[in-house]
Amino acid sequence: MKKNSSHTKDVTGFFFILTAVFGIAVRIFPLLRVDFPLVDGGMFYSMIKDLQAANFSLPVFTTYNNAQIPFAYPPLGFYLAGILNSLTNISILHILQWMPVTITILTIPLFYYFAKELLGSEPRAALATLIFALTPNSYWWTIVGGGLTRSLGTLFFTTTILCVHQMYQRRTKVWVVAAIISAAGSVLSHPAWALYSVIASILLWWFNGRDRQGILYSAVVGLSVLVLTSSWWFTVIQNHGVETLLNAGTMAKSRLLFWTVFFALSFTGEYAPVIAVLGMLGFFIHLSRKDYFLVAWVLLTLFVDPRGGLPAVIFPFSIMAMTALTDGISLQFSNSGADWMDALKNNSGRIFFGFFILLFVYNAYQISNTLSFQVLGAEERKAIEWAKTNTGVDEKFLILDEQGNPLLSPLTEWFPALAERRSVATIQGTEWLPEERHYNQIYTAITDIHQCLYQGVDCLSQFQGGLPDDYDYIVLSAKQQSGKNNLPLFISLSQNSEFTLVYTSPAIYIFKAP
Repeated sequence: MKKNSSHTKDVTGFFFILTAVFGIAVRIFPLLRVDFPLVDGGMFYSMIKDLQAANFSLPVFTTYNNAQIPFAYPPLGFYLAGILNSLTNISILHILQWMPVTITILTIPLFYYFAKELLGSEPRAALATLIFALTPNSYWWTIVGGGLTRSLGTLFFTTTILCVHQMYQRRTKVWVVAAIISAAGSVLSHPAWALYSVIASILLWWFNGRDRQGILYSAVVGLSVLVLTSSWWFTVIQNHGVETLLNAGTMAKSRLLFWTVFFALSFTGEYAPVIAVLGMLGFFIHLSRKDYFLVAWVLLTLFVDPRGGLPAVIFPFSIMAMTALTDGISLQFSNSGADWMDALKNNSGRIFFGFFILLFVYNAYQISNTLSFQVLGAEERKAIEWAKTNTGVDEKFLILDEQGNPLLSPLTEWFPALAERRSVATIQGTEWLPEERHYNQIYTAITDIHQCLYQGVDCLSQFQGGLPDDYDYIVLSAKQQSGKNNLPLFISLSQNSEFTLVYTSPAIYIFKAP
């Protein structure tokens, strides 16, 4: 008995060490290679400064992109960053670079605690946590600049599901209070993670709390969260109406197509979908056992939010991938055939686990390495400074970046924040705008006009009508090849007398439009 207990502790400790070393490394590695927040965060940079300028009272609009975007985003992250900047003089840019990854790392031990309570097994929870820590979609979108709110939302989501689960299991008031604080933090941090908290909490109630006391606790938590967060949502409704909050929840992708995620095996964010395959194996193992909680968690989350729900389903999928390893594959290496941990007592089992863990690490490293190149470089910042210094405050820019996805282009998001000029093809913040200016209405037009980089001037005229505004300058972002720029649009603009090249660098070209 003592040997088994010792082996259990050894296995748990082994997975803990791997999680601490590799889970933290893949999160910090890309940040050590840059001197600026990764990918996005430009809009949040402006909103933090707007909040400070208003003496930490909620502004009606944000100055970002001069687009009259309602200041309706849950503001907790902005308050924390703004207060930290005011008290310490740490620059907002440094806060946006390092605060998200710090919060993201804190999510790892909280996930372990939740998994341990859910599974009733420390070694299984430790293995699930290792898988979670090395799944790219559990961290890559939260360590970037815009991860200021996403990381907070993820952190409070994790504490919410932990506290709600414990509330139904232990039935004590301490966990009720903890659930209230966690859920309120989720609502005040990120709109999508607040939604995922509601989904997971409903499922936890369905499977654990469908009795009189459980219903009472649920009602107390729900009402208390509404009261605690009312200073934010009531102000937004008062300033802009409830439709502004509803606009942010609309999406273009059909909910009926949520099942396509499973066939694409894209939900983990891996280049080689190893964890995704293990997760699907675990999905069917749980389904065959009629253990429906994790299965329902995945299906309901993706049905409600097929586009944005992928990071949330990493929580149940990490546990299900662990099940595939422990209750499926590893038993083939166990001498007893009954205890998955026995596989770690023989060489073949150790080689198996070692190979897959190294594969998880390699996959995560590949994503982190790619992410380290998705940053606003010094050359781009210099061009932005030129635009701020040499153009009028009311002049507008069309920015065309070789990164065709407007959600992943550091230049198109950071330009309005740093240049303090309007960028007509910047998508960030448009989810809060009404009707014809809403994200769903202009996303296709913005992605289409980016393809004009590979065509001539006539292409710009063709897609101009879909943009929300006209423009005075065109900014092209494209690296030179063999010492010259061969982009068709650059050549076409250079040969057109109506356009004047006013700024040039090895990768940035700014033309004055007629």
